Amino acid sequence: MTLIIVLGTGKPVTIGQYVAGLKMAKAHPHQSFTQSLRGRESATGQEIMHQFYADMVTDHCNRGAVILTDKRGATGRLLKRIKAGRVTRACAWCGATFTPTTIHARCCSGQCHRDLYY
Repeated sequence: MTLIIVLGTGKPVTIGQYVAGLKMAKAHPHQSFTQSLRGRESATGQEIMHQFYADMVTDHCNRGAVILTDKRGATGRLLKRIKAGRVTRACAWCGATFTPTTIHARCCSGQCHRDLYY
């Protein structure tokens, strides 16, 4: 089983690569890196750690980094079906049918998500 994180740049990395990158950013706060967690713009180690902590605090579901569990390519096939719009689900709050944009999407809109959790 391989755990994969898809960064804001769309680049998939393993958990080990993600943690190693965070450790390097934390060890070298003033060094400039070629990309940040949220995009392809360059960022210092301090800015990368700030993005990591801000996502951790403000987003309890960690929607900024989608964590995938790949068992023999099943997750990859599901992602391709979601991107092609061939997957529909029922909203956990209102029951309406919707096409998810991520693997973990449970609600049809942001309002339903807020009503479900808050």
